[in-house]
Amino acid sequence: MALIENYKLLKPLQMSDYHLLKNNVVFGPATPARINPRSHAPSEMTATYYEQRSRAGLIIRKPAPSLSKASDGTGHRISTPPRRRQEVVDCVHKKGGKICAALAHGSAVAPFIRCK
Repeated sequence: MALIENYKLLKPLQMSDYHLLKNNVVFGPATPARINPRSHAPSEMTATYYEQRSRAGLIIRKPAPSLSKASDGTGHRISTPPRRRQEVVDCVHKKGGKICAALAHGSAVAPFIRCK
């Protein structure tokens, strides 16, 4: 039986000259309902959720989808304080993890939604 230390999945992954992941595990967007339901801002529970998963090589955070006029087009609401999103990033970095936001787009329907 192979030792877990020998699994390629757990070996470091050099993605580019500047990006080294501690392993080959990528945690895809799977944000549960841990955001503030009124402002859609990340909550303390959001930060804890991602911090607990920071042992993955890379966490891809799901953007908060929004078709509201309050959205800046990235899936993030303009009213969401950047410090709340930064708290999530800081919690992951504190544990040695790497995190990025998934790219969001409005697809072909976006121009029609925005024209109202």
